Amino acid sequence: MTPKELQNLRNAFDSILRADYITLDQINELENLEDYFVDFFGIMQSLLQKQDNFIAGRRGTGKTTNLLRAYYECLKTISPKLKDKPSVFDKEKVLPIYVDLSTCNDLFDSEDDLQLIEVHFIRQIIESLKRQLELMFDDKFLLVFKKENPALEDLEFIEKVLVEGIALRNQTTTAISTKQIESEQVEVSSKLSMTAPEIGSKIGANSSIETGQTYSQLRGINVQDFLNKINDIKRKAKIDNIFVFIDEYSDLSIKSQHKFASLLKTFLGSRMGMFFKVGVITDRYDFGEKVIIGRDIFPIPLNFNDYVDRYGGAIAAIKKM
Repeated sequence: MTPKELQNLRNAFDSILRADYITLDQINELENLEDYFVDFFGIMQSLLQKQDNFIAGRRGTGKTTNLLRAYYECLKTISPKLKDKPSVFDKEKVLPIYVDLSTCNDLFDSEDDLQLIEVHFIRQIIESLKRQLELMFDDKFLLVFKKENPALEDLEFIEKVLVEGIALRNQTTTAISTKQIESEQVEVSSKLSMTAPEIGSKIGANSSIETGQTYSQLRGINVQDFLNKINDIKRKAKIDNIFVFIDEYSDLSIKSQHKFASLLKTFLGSRMGMFFKVGVITDRYDFGEKVIIGRDIFPIPLNFNDYVDRYGGAIAAIKKM
């Protein structure tokens, strides 16, 4: 075996060690994933359905692998680098966005209110999309695409929004400053007379209070603004659907999961062809009260026991493999 063949073999084993080590800026690693990926139970087909899903399994059962494989399948429909690669979507264009929640733990663990978390999370989505555009397009093609495709102007607008922010609302606070002016005048006068003695005095004091209003602005882009803008991009670029892959949900604390679930609820069922795919660890996830499983989001199990129950026994499940 030649040194080059040994290196290729080593790279192959390294690539299947853990999908966590796959980087989205290396398209060849995603290609390798497609080559060795085996989908026994049709998990990827379930992930690519036009509905909101969460994929649940224990550690090491393939959550990240399946999310990345589905991401790559979408990528093949839109990236000129992969235009010769066949895809299950045929002629449909699907824009994939991949977000790793383990990189934004601090955001959801903070004591910020939900509206501020919403702004920062949308920034996270936009940042992910901007980085992944470099994966989808060559630099030269990106320049041509910028001239020919008006949707990119909207992406530039989003980038500008990201940097400069949009004033979403004015928060009115009342600042009361007290300015009290006191002055005191004392006059004493007397008049002595045998018939009518007089004594007089005069005391005066003045005070005033000044009040004013100050305004503070929350800068950023909220969910509805983002959905409206991404829908414009989708329409102008002639994109059929958008799939957002959310990994490492279970890395968040239960309190943070509830915050994220409240935010996720505002996205689910947007009716604009934008679908969320969330990776969770079995028995370590909680969508709270607002997101209802089976109505708002649908499960895709990875545990073998689930397929034993589905197919009526272990032998039947193994035969499906």
